[in-house]
Amino acid sequence: MNSEINSEVNSAGAETSYVMVNGLRIYINDRTLEATSGDRVFYSRRADGPYYRWRYEKQLEQWRGARVHASDFSPRELSMSNWKTVPSALQSRLIDHYQE
Repeated sequence: MNSEINSEVNSAGAETSYVMVNGLRIYINDRTLEATSGDRVFYSRRADGPYYRWRYEKQLEQWRGARVHASDFSPRELSMSNWKTVPSALQSRLIDHYQE
């Protein structure tokens, strides 16, 4: 896996580390929240690969990803998101998903 370990110091002075997957882009759609639940949905894409939609399944208590085709949504509606805004449980799922 092409990944990079980064560190930063938080406001309490403790150092935290996080892993970023090279070439991975995270997106959000600010125009719409999930119509049924109002939950934030994240999208991911690595290089020129397929898009994946990630949403939190409350009953399963985990993030679930599904491949989506560009015909099912408009990629132009997506905005880039910062890795730091991605919930830590989803970060773990993304790292596992994109392992080579």
